[in-house]
Amino acid sequence: MKKTVLLATLFLSACVSDVSIMNTEQWSGKEIRASQLCHKEGGHPATPMIEVTDIPDEANLILLAINNDSVPELSNGGLGIIGFRHTPGNTRHVLIPIPGERKSLPDEYNSFAFSEQKSRVKDKPFVYMPPCLRKKHDYSATVYSVERHGSFDQQVTNILKEEKVYLGYY
Repeated sequence: MKKTVLLATLFLSACVSDVSIMNTEQWSGKEIRASQLCHKEGGHPATPMIEVTDIPDEANLILLAINNDSVPELSNGGLGIIGFRHTPGNTRHVLIPIPGERKSLPDEYNSFAFSEQKSRVKDKPFVYMPPCLRKKHDYSATVYSVERHGSFDQQVTNILKEEKVYLGYY
């Protein structure tokens, strides 16, 4: 419930941040490359590497929401939302690629990233569910710079900045 409210709030309360895809050979904004498709389609998918700049000083978390914009229930992070721990005061953060089709993050990622919300794809509760069926769907990523504080059951999340970037179609 809390995460649903958070996502609804994200689009209403934030201003724009600066983001750019660093691995454009894999994520060109055109047809999504075969290497980034699901395993069933022969891919070895991972989220794009994204540089976030001009991050507000108070931000302590960066959220990366992966969207299938052609399917309403899979937009707004429907393919997974990944949280990246961020040191307040740093104005730049590089979001490294997170492997797709895994039910949890590999251990080596747990020191700096976590699964905020699993994908909403039926029978595929993955940290990140990559494109899989060729239907000319549009895919995007939304990056949120946030300040989160409070105990686990009493968390308060303030969205400070957001930016949506088009990933491509498949």
